[in-house]
Amino acid sequence: MKVENSKHNKISRISVLVIFTAILIPSLFSLTKKFILSAKEKASSNLSFEKIEIEFENIYSKEVESEIREFAKNQIQKATLLSFDQNEFYKNLKNNYSIIKQFECHINSLTINLKIVGVKPYCLINHSWVMCDKKQLFATNLFDQFNLNNLKNISLNDESFKNPMPKDFCSLIKQIPQEYWEYFDINFEKSTEIYLTPKNQALNYCFVTNEKNIFDKPKMSKAQELYKKLTLDENFIKKMKTKRNRKLVLDLRFKNRIVTSFDKTGFDKTSFVASKLENNGREGGQ
Repeated sequence: MKVENSKHNKISRISVLVIFTAILIPSLFSLTKKFILSAKEKASSNLSFEKIEIEFENIYSKEVESEIREFAKNQIQKATLLSFDQNEFYKNLKNNYSIIKQFECHINSLTINLKIVGVKPYCLINHSWVMCDKKQLFATNLFDQFNLNNLKNISLNDESFKNPMPKDFCSLIKQIPQEYWEYFDINFEKSTEIYLTPKNQALNYCFVTNEKNIFDKPKMSKAQELYKKLTLDENFIKKMKTKRNRKLVLDLRFKNRIVTSFDKTGFDKTSFVASKLENNGREGGQ
């Protein structure tokens, strides 16, 4: 009888131990997991950035600068030293502010230093858009801290205007000689019809050329010499007097010749000029 009671007690103790162990182990595991997560959260919070310094270059609007600064700080404050992803941050920055061209980031302890570089204005399009060192055009109000009057301007018609601009068009603009920008107003109708009108309004003429001949400086010089000779010709002077509201158009698009005509503004269609010498040596013709 005593042996049976002893055996029964032993079995009871083992059962209690098994039950206690079954309850204790998951509890310990849960507590350990919570402790680890808490420790990670605490460590992560201790690694939050304490100081954010931002330097701007080529950002010419105080409003845009303020917006970028606020956006950057909000993004960084969500991250820590361990979780901050520079590539992802720059991607989000560019997606929201395409005016940004370049980004630099340096982390020293819990201080993050950013340098944000914007696009640099190159020229004006229709006096209303800014073309920079990339194909996209930007509204002039994004450059209120930049003297846009110092920029050259090119006029485009509705058909030629695109945003972003075609790569070949951007390349063409950047190849136009500096003296052309200084001396002429440039009107781009299409690649085969580009007007150059002297800024000096006393000179009542304009050149019409194309994307090839616009770079033919010798021909441009000859056309200017031709205009000077014509202004000394009595018959031409009489003709000019009868056409006071018209400009003399010197068409440089033909091979080995310069075709002259009168036109109201210098920007009207000149197909009547081309018809005189149709299929007769047009360089880069339509």
